[in-house]
This record gives sequence, C-alpha cells and structure tokens, in this order.
Amino acid sequence: MRTSGNHHTQPPRLAGKLLEWLLAPHLRETILGDLHEDFAYNVKHAGLRKARWRYWRQALGFIKPGYIKRNRTRYPSTPFITPGMMRNYFKIAFRNMFRHKLYSFINVGGLALSLFCSLLIVYWVRDELSYDKFHHDRDRIYRVVKDFVSGDGNRTPDATTPPALAAALQKDLPEIESVTRIYPGWNQQFLVKQPDAQFYEEGVYRVDSSFFDVFTFPFVAGNKESAFRTPKSVVLTETMALKYFGTENPVGKQLNLRIDGGDFTVTGVLKDVPGNSHFHFDFLIPLRRVDVDPDTDWNSHTFYTYAKLKPNTDAAGFTGKLRLLVRKYQPENQDVFYVQQLTNIHLDSKLKWELGRNSDRSYVRILSFIGLFILIIAGINYVNLATARSTQRAREVGVRKVAGAFRRSLVVQFLGESVVVSVFSGILAIGLVAAVLPFLGEVVGKDFTTWNRAGLLTCLAALGGAMIIGLLAGVYPALFLSSFEPAQVLKSQKIPGARFSWLRRGLVTFQFWASVLLMIGTIVVSRQIKFLKTAPLGFDKEQVITLPNVGGLANLDALRSELLGLRQVVKAGAASGVFGGSNWTGGMSKKGSDQAVVVNFMFVDNDFLQTLDVRVKQGRLFSAGFPADSTASLLINETAARQLGLDQPLGAIVDTDQKGDYRTVVGIVKDFHFTSLHNAIKPFAFVVGRQNLSNLFIKVRGTDMKESLAAIEKKWNELVPQRPFTYIFLDENFAALHRSDERFQQVVSGLTGLALVIAGMGLFALASFTTERRTKEIGVRKVLGASANGIVLMLLGDFLKLVLTAILIACPVAWYIMQYWLQNFAYRIDMELWMFALAGLAVTFIALLTVSFQSFKAAWMNPVKSLRSE
Repeated sequence: MRTSGNHHTQPPRLAGKLLEWLLAPHLRETILGDLHEDFAYNVKHAGLRKARWRYWRQALGFIKPGYIKRNRTRYPSTPFITPGMMRNYFKIAFRNMFRHKLYSFINVGGLALSLFCSLLIVYWVRDELSYDKFHHDRDRIYRVVKDFVSGDGNRTPDATTPPALAAALQKDLPEIESVTRIYPGWNQQFLVKQPDAQFYEEGVYRVDSSFFDVFTFPFVAGNKESAFRTPKSVVLTETMALKYFGTENPVGKQLNLRIDGGDFTVTGVLKDVPGNSHFHFDFLIPLRRVDVDPDTDWNSHTFYTYAKLKPNTDAAGFTGKLRLLVRKYQPENQDVFYVQQLTNIHLDSKLKWELGRNSDRSYVRILSFIGLFILIIAGINYVNLATARSTQRAREVGVRKVAGAFRRSLVVQFLGESVVVSVFSGILAIGLVAAVLPFLGEVVGKDFTTWNRAGLLTCLAALGGAMIIGLLAGVYPALFLSSFEPAQVLKSQKIPGARFSWLRRGLVTFQFWASVLLMIGTIVVSRQIKFLKTAPLGFDKEQVITLPNVGGLANLDALRSELLGLRQVVKAGAASGVFGGSNWTGGMSKKGSDQAVVVNFMFVDNDFLQTLDVRVKQGRLFSAGFPADSTASLLINETAARQLGLDQPLGAIVDTDQKGDYRTVVGIVKDFHFTSLHNAIKPFAFVVGRQNLSNLFIKVRGTDMKESLAAIEKKWNELVPQRPFTYIFLDENFAALHRSDERFQQVVSGLTGLALVIAGMGLFALASFTTERRTKEIGVRKVLGASANGIVLMLLGDFLKLVLTAILIACPVAWYIMQYWLQNFAYRIDMELWMFALAGLAVTFIALLTVSFQSFKAAWMNPVKSLRSE
C-alpha cells in the first residue's frame, strides 16, 4: 500500500521492497499500512529527512522472528476467494445494478445490443466461411479453371474447361485420385412430367459416374455405386422426390425429363444440397453426348472440371504439370490453366460462367470489423462509466480496506460485478438472437437457426465470450477503484483520476471515431447501391415479361402474333438468352486479321432489339425487309467495334467463329449493360437465328400487370397447352444480380444505427455523471454571474472537442477503406466531400442531442440548491 502524491514524498522504496519480501504474508499489508501512515505523519510534523530515517528504523525493527516468513504453509495467506465472499459479491453486484438503474441500463443494454449485433455477424460470417466444407477431403478438392487468352493478349478469367481435360488428367497425371465433370443446364428449363403434374426445372446437371467420388452428398435412398448404372438413370434431391412422388419411395420408378428420349429411372435420392454449396442442383443424370465423345473434345468450353488430388500433393506443382498437359494435347492453345481450392471458390472466385453467385471476402472482413467495433464501443461504455462513478465507490473502497479487505479481494469483487453485467447481457443477447435470427435469414437469403448443434455451440461460445469481455472491460476499473487509499478517500480528499481523465477522453474519441467511420461507410454503400439500381443500362427493362420456355416451339410466330393482338401488349421479340443471364461467347476477328476478340453472342429475331429499345448508333437494326440478315448480317456494340479495331465498322466483314463464317456489320448499337455493374461492358454481337430462340420478351403497357399476365396466360394455354405457363420479369432478373450488394447495404445500415445508439447511450450516461460531479462548480459560476447559455456551451464544449477530433481522424481512414470496397465495381460513384460532411454532422448532432439534455438540466438548476447539495 502506497500513498499518492509527489514521488519525492514517498517512503524509501528499498525499505518497502525489503519488507514485502521478508514479512509473513498474513502480516505484510497491516505492517506496511501502519508504517506508511506513520511516515505521512512524520513528513508533516518532522520533515521529510527525519521521516525517511524513522521509516528505515521502524522497518528494520520488524526483521526478527515472529514477523519474518519461514514457511508459506505456516503463515497461510488469506484465501483469494471463498464461497461466502462469492455470494456476497453477487449480492452487492445485483444491489448496485438495481440501485443505479441508469448506469445498469446503459451497461446491460449497450453490452446486450453489442453482443446481439456481434452474434448476428458471427452467424453470417460462419456461414460464409463454411461454404463447401461439408465435403470429405475438402482440402484436396480443386476446380480446374483458365484465363482465356484472346489473339490480342487480353485475358478473361473463365470457370469452364474442355470436357477432354478430365480424361487426360486421370490418364496422365499420377497426382489425381479422382476427377469429375459437370455439365449444367445453362439456364435451360427442362420439362419434367408425371401423369398428374408437369413443371419446368432448371437444376438438371449431367455428371460423371465419379461425381460421388469427389463430392460428398449423402444418399437418403440408393447408393453411389448404383447411382448411374444405366444412361437413363436419374438421382433426385429430397425436395424433388417429394414434389413428384409424394411420400412414396421413388427408387425404381420412372420420371419423364424430356431429355435424351424422355423416361428415366430413379436410382437414388439425395439430401437437399446444403445452402453453403457453391453450386446447387435438383436432378443428376449421366454425362452423355450423342454428337461428340466428351473424352476427346478439346473445343467445347462448356464443362466444369473438379479433381481430388492424392494426399500431400502440392497444388503449385500440380498447376505446372496441368499446363504442360494442356500444351501436350493442344500445342496451339494459349489459355492459362490453374486450380482453385474448393473451399475458396465462394469468397474468392469471380470468374465468368460461375455455377452460382459467389460472395466477396471483403464483405466478411468489413462485417467482422464492424462487429469488433461495436463490442469495443460497448466495452468503452463500461470502462468510462465505472471510472466516472469512482467518487460514488471511493468511500465504499475506503471502508472495506479499513475493515481489513485486501486489494486483491476488491479487484475480484469489481471484476465479479463486471462479469455479472456481461453474462446477464449475454443471456439477453442470445434470447434476442433466437427471436430475430429466422427473420435475418430471410433478409440475407440464408437458413439460420439456433436450434442445431452449430447454433447452440455458437450461443455457448457467445456466453463464454461475454465473460471474457466482462473481464477485459472490468480490469482497468477494478485496478483503478481498488487503488484508492482509505485515509485519502475517507477524509474526502481529491481522488486520483476522478476528473475527466485523458484515458476517458481517448476512449470517447475512439467511440466516435468508429461511429463516424461506420456512418461514412453506410452513406457510401447506400449511394453505390442506389447507383446500381438507377444507373441507365442502355435498354428498357421495365414492364417486360419474359417467357423462358419457347425453345423448339413450331408455332412461335403464331404465338407472337396472337400476343401482339392483345391490347395490353406493345411489342414482342425472341432471343436465345436473357440480359442479366449467361450468353454464348466465342472468338471474332475482322477479315484478314488473326487477332481474335472474345465476344458475347445472342441469337435474336427481327423484333427483339426494338422490344427492349436497344439504341442504334450507326447503321440499322435487323428487319424482315432484309432477308440476308438471317445469313450474312451482324450487329455489334461499340466496345466490340473498338476492340476489333474497326475504324469504319459499318460494312466491315468479320469472322464470327474463326472458321470462315463471315458476316457484314450492318449496325452498331450503343453500349449497354447485359450483366452486373461489377463488370465492365464487354464486346457483344447479335445474330439472327430462329433455331436458337428460347425466350420470348413481351413489352406490356404500364397499367394492370395482373390483367396483362392473365391475358398472356390465356393465349399461351390456347396455343401451347402441352407446356406449363411460366414467366419472369426482366427487371427482377437484373435486380437479382445486385441482391447480395443490397443485402450488404441493409446489414451495414442496421449495424451502424445500433452502434450509434450504443455510443449515444454511453455518452448520455457519462454526461450525466460529469454534470453531477460538477454541480458545485456550476452553482459557483452562476452565483458569480455566469449565464445558463454560457454554462451549456462550457459543458457541451468538452464533448464537442472529442467528437470533432474523432471526425478529423476518421475521414481519411474511411476514404481509404471505402475506396478499396468500391474497386469491386467497374462502374461506381465518386466519393464526394458532402458524404464526409454529412456523416460528421450526423454524429455531431447525435452527440449534441445526447449531452444537451444533461447540460441544460444542470445549467438551469437553482445555484442555492446545487451549493446546498454539496
């Protein structure tokens, strides 16, 4: 125990250390306390020099038998903690919580809200990091991909590979344990029929028989050995089995898929594909092509290749052998092949032709930091309020020490109070999460639940985390409060650190730094998402209904004519693909050049471009008045003309397939966005081709959409009774491209709001304690003539300085972070000064609103009453 004050008036340090080392544990604190009190008395009445000499003399007098420790077991120290002490500490903790309701509400409420937010983030982050980890030997499974290298040297990352690659890998590379190919439906809708039902399905995948040697999808019925025993086998998921066969066992039953001749035999049922898989399917059928042998086809880049490597295989070394293998079979191929680890695809892969919409690792990092910031803000609230209340706990500490309490027992008491608050907060947070989690799952498109093993373990971990947070947040207040000297606090002398210390100032500044950072991030994300939703796309997607199942219709022209006769229909046109979906790509070059450019192709009819109001820049659009359009004409966009090097693009002759299919460019259309704004506009070409039309686009009048759909469905059922009526809205198809970005914006906005609430709660409580402690000062100032407004400005000024400092520090950090995030978009907003100013003003307003209530209350208090209360 040491007295506070100038270090020159302290007792001799060496003598104190000598006694601490020699004295028996049960006597040490009592003797040192008495010596220090005598030293303080002697300094006052005899002077510092004599006080030091007497301290040494008294200290040496205790170095004798009876005082010196001889054996630790003979002089046992006071127990660190006992059950009785523990019960007492809990009682005191709960009494303090109920006695100081505002303090308890701020601490418990703020910490519960922060744990609630962090738990939600943990569930989301855990799900994002868990993709494809349910497969056995997942660390040895890789996807083979490539960078498509065009003639001009440009590289386009691409997830597809030629089908012959898998057979070559299995044959030539000993590192391969198993390899499989996937041929997806490529957005094609397959008509699946049963006697009493028929539906269009997209999730039909063709796969190798080795599919289940690479991937782990558990069987409910059947097994992997008999899954593909015949070319007409089909494996269903549980949902599809229930949809087409009810509760009956479907194994051995027939299912008409209208593929390869129709009837397939069900050979197995799988559990539904988990939500945390980077690809999803409903039906698996054997890989089979009648036009060419897939084991020898090196030209069709429409397959996905996955390989399971043998244990201890080096991926980098395998990549080198992979490239040599491709050169062996295709010496002229300039594409760069490499591998991606299966578990990294969802967060790190942004290739063309992905099997599903992947996420971004930056989202995981950003939300993780937000969760950490929110926890820190709540912890700062506890530290600030605990130290601000030091004047109220000082006499309690002094009385306990006089009654014989050791400092360590006081530390345990204050830490226990902190843990009680944090555990109580953790229980509240877990209850909130259990209630809100299903709704959050709907917002972010995930299946969240607390009622499974992983969810319960997460909740238990959260409770343990709450205890750790309580300990960490309580360490400084415990050490600070337990350090008070009984003589000092009981005589009402000044308490060390009772003022608005530099530490509290720093912590409050950090709180608002994090709040400003989150606010700026929310504004930038919201503006970028709004830009994505409202940016001009270069075509009209509004009021357009797409019928995605017209492929192969013999009476397509009759259907279109009948639909155009409806008063609700304005225009109608057909195409092979959908803007916002996948399209066929191929190499194109101008005549006489060997520099090919990768171009997106779409087969259309004469009315498609007019239906979507795609604007022509030069030349003309396709027309029935030009019969040669179907065999010799081509439309390209501005980017294609530029990359092909066509100085005079109108009338230029280009090779559309690198095999001598020459066509004349009859029109240049203005650039348009046919995919997400994450990606730059790519070269695009339109070709008239009736045999490939699979989607009918119908532009309707903006009156009653239900009436329009009903009229279209009636005509469909009259003319195409053999197929079910299905439709999609083109604008919804485009909105789905940025759904993950929109969800991210909603989550960040919600978390930012909660962070500001938590910081505001802490600032409100801190302001109330600060003004309460300055009651006498305010009374004196008013007696001396200070105005109420002047006092308010004085009180607000202390906090405003901290907020302004936080804004100045946060702005450059926010600019750097958000600039990094915006790099994910090829088309993005510019960060402007008003965004930073708005965030700063918003946080400043919140701070002023929070503090002003207590400031006005103190400023308008009767000075007689405030001085009397002191």
